[in-house]
Amino acid sequence: LFEEFGLKKVEFDLNYNLYFEKIDFINTSGDTLNITNTREIKSVQIGDKWFIHDPKTGYYEVILSLPVGLAMKKHFVLEHLGHIEVAYKTVERGPPATEVRGIVSDYDRFYKISETYFLVDNDNKVNKATKASLLKLFPDHSRQIKDYVVERQVNFESRDDLVALLTYCDQFVLSPSKRK
Repeated sequence: LFEEFGLKKVEFDLNYNLYFEKIDFINTSGDTLNITNTREIKSVQIGDKWFIHDPKTGYYEVILSLPVGLAMKKHFVLEHLGHIEVAYKTVERGPPATEVRGIVSDYDRFYKISETYFLVDNDNKVNKATKASLLKLFPDHSRQIKDYVVERQVNFESRDDLVALLTYCDQFVLSPSKRK
C-alpha cells in the first residue's frame, strides 16, 4: 500500500509488568497477556512514559531525551526468602543462587525495587551509566567531563546527578548546522 516503510503507530491498552520486566496488553477477551516476539519493537509509549527496547536486555524507561539520553531500568531484587514450618521446626532461607520468576515456591519471597541508570546514544544503544561509558561517548571532552565529575562529586547511581551531568555534556554535542 505504501511505497516505503516508516514510523507507524499502533494503539493497545498496555502496561509495564515490573515483576517480569515485560510489556503486558489486554486482548479482546479481556485477558492480560505478555507481548511476545518483541525483536522488531524499538520503543513503546505508555501514558506519558516512553520506553526504548533492546531485544536482548528488555525495556528502559527514558528519563532524559538529549543526544545522549538517560534511561532507567527498574527491577525486583530478591532480598530473602521467608520461612516454612517443617516437622515443627521453622526453616529460614536466604536468597537462592538463581531465581526463576513465576515459579511457585514454598517460601515467601521478599523483594526490593532497584533502579539502574543507563546512557542512551543516538542509535538507542544502552550502556550502564558509568564514568567510563560516558567518556567513550565524549572522547574529545574527557578533561572537562572528568573535572565536572570530580568538582560536583557525581554519583552515577543518582538520577539528579546524572540529569545534571548529561545536561552539562549536551553543550559538547554539535547541532547539524554547526558541523559544516
